[in-house]
Amino acid sequence: TPRLPKVFIAGLISQGRLFDKMRSLQTVLVLLVALYASTTTAKFNLEKLRANFFNVTGAKGSLYVQSLKYLQREPPVGNSVNRAGSARYTTETIEQKLDHFDASNTRTWQMRYMENDAYFKEGGPIFIYVGGEWTISPGRITNGHFVDLAKEHNGILFYTEHRYYGQSRPTSDITVENLEYLHVKQALADLAHFIKYQRENYPGLANSKVIMAGGSYSATMVVWFKHLYPELLTGGFASSAPLLAKVDFKEYKEVVGRALRELGSEQCYNRVQNGIATLETMLVDGRAAEVKAMMKICNNFDEENDLDVWTLFSSISNLFSGIVQYQTGNDVPDLCDYLLAQEDDVTAIAKFLLTYVGSGCIDLSYKDTLSYYMDSTYAMGASTYT
Repeated sequence: TPRLPKVFIAGLISQGRLFDKMRSLQTVLVLLVALYASTTTAKFNLEKLRANFFNVTGAKGSLYVQSLKYLQREPPVGNSVNRAGSARYTTETIEQKLDHFDASNTRTWQMRYMENDAYFKEGGPIFIYVGGEWTISPGRITNGHFVDLAKEHNGILFYTEHRYYGQSRPTSDITVENLEYLHVKQALADLAHFIKYQRENYPGLANSKVIMAGGSYSATMVVWFKHLYPELLTGGFASSAPLLAKVDFKEYKEVVGRALRELGSEQCYNRVQNGIATLETMLVDGRAAEVKAMMKICNNFDEENDLDVWTLFSSISNLFSGIVQYQTGNDVPDLCDYLLAQEDDVTAIAKFLLTYVGSGCIDLSYKDTLSYYMDSTYAMGASTYT
């Protein structure tokens, strides 16, 4: 077998190495382009999340207040696929007792609700979406599975507004004395009266079955209503209902962490956990000035005040929780891509927080947050979770 000249062989080897280098360079370029595209997309989608956040919360209150508003808003209605919704609805009110359990208290108020009778035929079922700690809007009775059910069974749709939220205001203000009537048992009694009233006064509903649905707190109300008023409710759909009422509800945040792991990655979860741990260590080690500078925290923040420190970390936690709770599409993976694109753990948390800040500094003092809630008018305070 003839042998190839050594020079020729050396040339092939050299050329092969050149091709290898070119392939390596191409690979690096592809990876860089992919990384840039991923980072750009993540940044774009984070801007989308930021815009949605401020669209829901407005500009009133500290970041902590806004993060709570975002968490405790009306559950969004998902996009309907191959569904024929109905835009037909009316907004009505019904008279309710201020105190259902004190016969000597004759004070009443007007509870707001929405109604869609587009598919109703006499004897058809009553579908009630139960409002929680938010202002009601027509989406829940004009699109979605409840509307599908009403159409299929010739039912009527109602959406009730919870006392003290939205435009359903039982008292002139929200002083501590008046908030005595902001109680779940009173709210459940409102629902009982609502069903009885509709059956007695709405033509064709006298013998109608009743189906309720709710989400989160209002889902819990559905379950408790069935327990307290079983004769009034045929069935219910309770989505994400926290049935065991407790002060330290840590399980909720555990679900948020699990979402970062399962929808993002273990690296994403570790980045958040390690970033938070680093911030805690910096505050303990006397490096609060670095933390405040890095996150543009206002000077009224007192690192020696446990309530201020609690407000800082609660705000960060709530922002992550809001994204997980109301996620659509690739919100969580995009969030993780953004975090993992940063140079280190603590920088990732800082930049994430700064995404939700406009011009100026971040007010994270507990005192300022408390002063916001001390306003007992409906313009601010608890009623602004609407």
